[in-house]
Amino acid sequence: MYLKYIVGLLVFQLFSLLLVFLIGIVPFVFILQMEPIGKIDFEVELRLNAVINLLFSGVYFSALTGLNALKSYHKAAVNAEVLQKEIAQAQYEGLKNQVNPHFLFNSLNVLSSLVHVDADLSEKFIDRLAKAYRYVLEQRDQELVPLKTEIDFINAFIFLLKIRFEDKLQVNVSIPAEKLNLYIPPLTLQLLIENAVKHNELSKSSPLVVDIRAEDDGYLVVQNNVQLRKQEFASTGVGLKNITNRYSYFTPKKVTFQLSDSLYQARVPLLT
Repeated sequence: MYLKYIVGLLVFQLFSLLLVFLIGIVPFVFILQMEPIGKIDFEVELRLNAVINLLFSGVYFSALTGLNALKSYHKAAVNAEVLQKEIAQAQYEGLKNQVNPHFLFNSLNVLSSLVHVDADLSEKFIDRLAKAYRYVLEQRDQELVPLKTEIDFINAFIFLLKIRFEDKLQVNVSIPAEKLNLYIPPLTLQLLIENAVKHNELSKSSPLVVDIRAEDDGYLVVQNNVQLRKQEFASTGVGLKNITNRYSYFTPKKVTFQLSDSLYQARVPLLT
């Protein structure tokens, strides 16, 4: 923006100088060459000076007016950019705030199903839930987190799910060490795993298998086999929309979701 403003100002100044030269100086020189200055009638000379002064005044006034217009335009553009950033930041904060209650609500649902079945298991669940939710609180002000940090949290989250589902759920994580220093929005993997558990049947004979891997094209892939639940109501898709919208603030790369008869695959960019 600033470069465009400076270039526009320079072009305007050059145009003003050219206009002064063409309108004010050229005619004056032309008239002087027609007849020596001493032989010009006093009245003609007076009129000529008045015309030249008027032309110079007009060009000067036009230059000042144009400069003020450029300054006003620049100020309006800066204010518009600041406002746009503030709106985007407010929207992003709203998106982040969707995640925390979503995670807590689903975790409490899991706990409620355990508390009357196995007290010891419920105690372990509460301990891991506290550690996992501490991560949520610590990262709530972070726009991006290292992939390693997210993976550490996901291991705790998987433990919570395994307490309930046992062998009905398998999660395989395969991330090369050199990819662990790249970044993703916090809780991205949690939402994707949660989405897979929410929409698919889980059983010992046909477990849900979730694979998390990094690919050479700079994307992180979360993939699971498809064995859809019979749902009475259609999914709202809030979690997936949240991921897509949060990524849109950091990269033009697209988040993609693909569903086939046997596999569901989510691809999210790894950020630097």
